[in-house]
Amino acid sequence: MGTDTHLSNRIVEEALRLRLIPSLENYETIAREYKVEPGVRVDFLVSGSNGECLIEVKSCNIVENGVARYPDSATPRGVKQLKSLTLKASTGQRSILLFLVQRDDAQSFKVSTINDPAYAQAFVAAIAAGVEVIVVAVSVHPEGFGKPRVIPHNLEIDEVTEALLEL
Repeated sequence: MGTDTHLSNRIVEEALRLRLIPSLENYETIAREYKVEPGVRVDFLVSGSNGECLIEVKSCNIVENGVARYPDSATPRGVKQLKSLTLKASTGQRSILLFLVQRDDAQSFKVSTINDPAYAQAFVAAIAAGVEVIVVAVSVHPEGFGKPRVIPHNLEIDEVTEALLEL
């Protein structure tokens, strides 16, 4: 299991360069730490014949009964980034939230409403605005990382998130 969140961007960048992530294989140029607006950066801006795409990477370390969950704590910075991605997506800019799971035991993914209700609420708004979600799992070994595999994600609104939206 990988718990070093600083490795996430390096793993994703390498996967992008090797064109291992479905729906992102046609981008040729990768820029790191792209400034979306004052005070907000996303991890990557990729560009190619399909235009430009913003990508924010989140490291997911919690897996319960095969379901990877994010976030594991309050993440005000994550909420701010989601709001920026939501705005960009609503204007037609392709925007992706990429969750990287550095574990072998994840079979699917879901945003947790327990650890940061504000993030869950911002996530629902982001999806509604057109932000795409890709969840990639990699196995971790002493020699390095395995080939990335895309795992399914559940974007359904649960009762907790539904209650938040009514506030």
